[in-house]
Amino acid sequence: MKSELSESTNSATGGPPADIAEAIAGLSPRARTLFEAQLQFELAALEHSPTGLVETELGLLFDWLSKQTLPDLIDSQELFGWLKRRLLEQNPAPETGPIIDAVATAIRAALTTRTETAGDVVSHEAFQLLVKDLSADEALRDTVIDGMVHNAVFSLVISEILYHGIADFMLESKFTNSIPGAQSLFKLGQNLLNQTAPGLKDGFEKTIKEFIKNNAGRIIENSEAPLKKSLNPATIQQAADQFWDEFKNTPINTITTYVSAEKLPSYRATGDLFARKLRESPVAADLLKTGIDAAFQALEKQPLAELFRQAGVDRDAFVAELSGPARYVTRRARNDGYATALIQRRLLAFYGSATARALLD
Repeated sequence: MKSELSESTNSATGGPPADIAEAIAGLSPRARTLFEAQLQFELAALEHSPTGLVETELGLLFDWLSKQTLPDLIDSQELFGWLKRRLLEQNPAPETGPIIDAVATAIRAALTTRTETAGDVVSHEAFQLLVKDLSADEALRDTVIDGMVHNAVFSLVISEILYHGIADFMLESKFTNSIPGAQSLFKLGQNLLNQTAPGLKDGFEKTIKEFIKNNAGRIIENSEAPLKKSLNPATIQQAADQFWDEFKNTPINTITTYVSAEKLPSYRATGDLFARKLRESPVAADLLKTGIDAAFQALEKQPLAELFRQAGVDRDAFVAELSGPARYVTRRARNDGYATALIQRRLLAFYGSATARALLD
């Protein structure tokens, strides 16, 4: 549905919308004269000095924000309620999907042309600090190791390593080479099995692997404590340094080989499912409220303009950064008639009131 103000001009005559024209016609001659004079005065201010007007208003706004705190302008519960309704209780419209896909596709395409490496965009110092913080957390290291060694995939990997290690040892080690005929006998046994019962070798291999897998738990259990002891901050740092030496030279456009353009909508749909479940969880609302309460407490006595200053935006920068877009919007609103209709409606609220009629009729 269109807003009243969106119909800023009468499509047939180029004049004001019908409802505004009707309201103006209903004014007394004296009221209409003053109405038109004030309208032209305000339009002239926009026409001839939009720059000074906008910049003056922005400067006054910054001065006003220098005296206002966040709790002065909005109640924390009202803000929480609004964000909760908009972020948690309202799912994005289906029409946003194609927009997100288009943006993601454009970003991916742009990445394919980049020649920078990971070392150009990732701070080595920050990486080192992250590794230091994580490696110093003993509880986290123990949790990771516990989860890793008791995982079925880890048992399978250990089984494969043990089986192939034993097989390679029997075929290629110096120990079997030092025993006359041992290696030949082992290979002869393999050949006989393959000739007489082609499937028997695979059965033996499966049985041996299954035996190793079933007994890998004890091996892993015995190795868990040494692994925790050996995986100390120094070894983690050494592994991180080796990773960085390779990672820093990796072109950032490599990521596009793992994220195909065709699968971007699927990734977005998966992300939507995660986000939907999170929004439905009471955890999201509780964390949102906790964050808002903490922010209000931290900013309780701090003027809002001071937040801009802390971000490197003083009064001059505030005016300079916002005046450009504001001037463009003002010029656009003036040229297409929106500003005229806006001022007319505002003035009509007074000139059409009983107070004004009593003064001017």
